[in-house]
Amino acid sequence: MNKATDGTGHPQAASTSPARRQLLTGVALLVLGQWILSLLDASSKTLTQQGLPVVGVAWVRYVGHVAAIFLLLGPARFRQQWRPVKPGLQWLRGGMMLVSTLVFFSVLKLMPLAEATALNFCAPLFVVALSPWLLGERPSAHARVSRWSGVAIGFAGMLVVVRRAAS
Repeated sequence: MNKATDGTGHPQAASTSPARRQLLTGVALLVLGQWILSLLDASSKTLTQQGLPVVGVAWVRYVGHVAAIFLLLGPARFRQQWRPVKPGLQWLRGGMMLVSTLVFFSVLKLMPLAEATALNFCAPLFVVALSPWLLGERPSAHARVSRWSGVAIGFAGMLVVVRRAAS
């Protein structure tokens, strides 16, 4: 039985399936996104502690987001995206995101970054608890146990970070 070699006598690596490649790409993008978010939070903390107003720091964040999306999509697709199907819900979501950002950046002025970020990870508790009413989700009993188990483990991890920081 002949095995394929790469020309140096070493066996060739099996080609990566599209599903595996997609999964690895997703993981890489998630890690990159979390890294960028951490840089954003750290820079926001630094800027607000140096006396810049929280609203100004948030304004620069969102103007930067709009500019980045414009560059990624190009003018034609960008204009097309400006016409949402439900503009009222988009404005509501944007307003809530702005308030969330302003509150979090204000917290960063008062607490260490690690503690504030750990406390911010309480969000899954609210999402899982409110999803049946807000999102109309009706997961099976097994899915509910899995979700709440994951949330409980994450919450325990957050408590470890906050408790260590407090001592």
